[in-house]
Amino acid sequence: MTPRLRAALLPAAALVFIAAGLFARSGLLPHPAIGIWMAGLLLTGTPVVLHTARGMLRGQFAADIVATLAILTAYAVADPLPGLIVVLMQTGGEALERLAEGRASAAVRELEAQAPRVAHRWRGEHLDDIPADAIATGDHLLVRPGELVPADAVVLEGRSHVDTKAITGEPVPRVAETGTLLLSGMANIEGPLTVRATARAGESQYARIVDLVRNAQAGKAPLQRLADRYAVWFTPLTLVVCA
Repeated sequence: MTPRLRAALLPAAALVFIAAGLFARSGLLPHPAIGIWMAGLLLTGTPVVLHTARGMLRGQFAADIVATLAILTAYAVADPLPGLIVVLMQTGGEALERLAEGRASAAVRELEAQAPRVAHRWRGEHLDDIPADAIATGDHLLVRPGELVPADAVVLEGRSHVDTKAITGEPVPRVAETGTLLLSGMANIEGPLTVRATARAGESQYARIVDLVRNAQAGKAPLQRLADRYAVWFTPLTLVVCA
């Protein structure tokens, strides 16, 4: 079972128990709603409580503690519906976060898989195949039809159309001819181009895009950082008010 699927099971189960209890309360089910909700709270709330307890043992005191106390209180006073709603909100948010992380990871893997690996470098009249990482500024390269531009470059010879949508988002191919600046990751469509590298592959536009996506995945959004910062004060303040 994948982590994303496992994370989605708890909010789905909480939603099912909430709906089943509402059906029971409306008379469509023979079982009492309170019993259904209590069973659902015990089943879905226990993993949330245990997860928060493990975090507290590691010194992590965040807003999750308030949600855990709400779940425990709902069970203690035999009012399970609010507890189930808290479980749904808590685990649903975590499931959405896992989904977003998975999509970001897939985007990084796709970008890295599509990165140019091989370049054709002119050495006088000879053409050598080299790894894209070996490109140096000033190298003269040949970009054949159907290939990606391996590094930021300027066209020296040839005329073709290049597909730029992977880099700029423009849907219409643009003309590349002598003097045209090309960014790494653009696709040559029809004719061979001789270009001069203006940057190494690792310093070109495509590599910068991959680094930006990777950093965005590893970092936190400003709103999330703000929530984490104030959770340190919000949690004890909430406990004092409740007491």
